Amino acid sequence: MRNVKYGMPAVHYPPVEQNAQTLRMYEAAGLDFALFWDNLIVGFPQSIWTPDITPAAAHYNVDNLLDGFIPMAQGAMVTENLELVMMALDPFRRAPNVVTQQILGIDHLSKGRASFHFGAGE
Repeated sequence: MRNVKYGMPAVHYPPVEQNAQTLRMYEAAGLDFALFWDNLIVGFPQSIWTPDITPAAAHYNVDNLLDGFIPMAQGAMVTENLELVMMALDPFRRAPNVVTQQILGIDHLSKGRASFHFGAGE
């Protein structure tokens, strides 16, 4: 079990300061990575996305999902050692030149701490 790494998902919803606080907390706790995703929607039914059923509903609205590169870029700027992992980057709805430019930007911001995994999203 020597090579096991531990991580948690980032926050992909406004207010964006929640993501910054969360990622700083992950780093302070000694986690190895934070996960980001490239989705357009999250399929939580509105009937259960209420604070009395789902406490997180008091903090953010799942209908305001941010592009995964936004919280990832923020993570690169507010952490120093946390690996930043984009899961299932969707190559079918992003032009290759745009994806390349986004990855290059995140790579520079994070000083090489980011990784990107291609696959179908939704």
